[in-house]
Amino acid sequence: MNGRLRRVVVLGLGVGALGVVLSMLPSVLSLEEHAGLAWLFAVRGPVPPPKDVAVVSIDGESADELGLTSHLDRWPRALHADLIDRLSAAGAAVIAFDVMFDVPREPDGDQRLATAIETAGNVVLLERVQSETVDLARAGGSGSAVVEHRVPPIEPLDRAALATGPFTLPVVPIRVGQFWAFGRAGGNTPTLPVAVLHGIAQPALDDLIDLAKSARPNLGAAFESLRHEMHARGGLARAIRGLKDTFRRDDRLGIDVRAAIAARDPAAERRRLLDALVDVYAGPDSRYLSYYGPARTIDTISYYQALERLSPAELARAV
Repeated sequence: MNGRLRRVVVLGLGVGALGVVLSMLPSVLSLEEHAGLAWLFAVRGPVPPPKDVAVVSIDGESADELGLTSHLDRWPRALHADLIDRLSAAGAAVIAFDVMFDVPREPDGDQRLATAIETAGNVVLLERVQSETVDLARAGGSGSAVVEHRVPPIEPLDRAALATGPFTLPVVPIRVGQFWAFGRAGGNTPTLPVAVLHGIAQPALDDLIDLAKSARPNLGAAFESLRHEMHARGGLARAIRGLKDTFRRDDRLGIDVRAAIAARDPAAERRRLLDALVDVYAGPDSRYLSYYGPARTIDTISYYQALERLSPAELARAV
């Protein structure tokens, strides 16, 4: 190797090593995530959103049209029950509320909402997460730790829901670029998006259990127990936690289940659901958000329109 080539190789290795070191620094990671991702989204431009997803927007226009306060927590819960009834009748596969119902309100309204949730059978509700800093010195240790407590909806709503889950996002100074699939610090609690995915993928859940059993016959009894949980009222979240723990203990399980999916060659839609489920269990807990485009790129319906203005046929086309 001549001297010039040697200098080029050394320079290249030095630049590469510097890039690796810089990429580990939080400030550089933040710059890369916020500036780099924003640039990539701008270059890519909006992409077609999923046709089978709609957002019902709780907005100021709806408050005015319905004669309600702008304070969401004061809206009658019977109104949410009416919305669930309409969406369910229109054929919505899953209904998810990014709204907290952790404080009791009017007993009649709470019961009306619980009845609507139970009747629909496909409603996912949000949990709140409270953080508390604990002084470890009191327990003979050193430093401090942050302990998180999940706050579910009130008991009648929690019992009636298909599943509940938190949706804690990373705290970032500029924009939200990631989300947790199973909470922070390697937990197994399904977040709201994961719970919604399982609601949508219900037709494929039994297939997932069968494929996991074929990949690990020695765990057949355990997988059958999880199958029972999936179909029991209130058991979906427990089954998800059990499956996540199983996949986390066995690094090759995801690979083997994917191979079993390929060998079985299910129909395209069923395969799409199975691939998404395996990716949730075998993939990373923290995921980057791939935005479809600016606000309202996904079909968005104002609350009052979904409740009053749209005909059943129009609403069915929307959801």
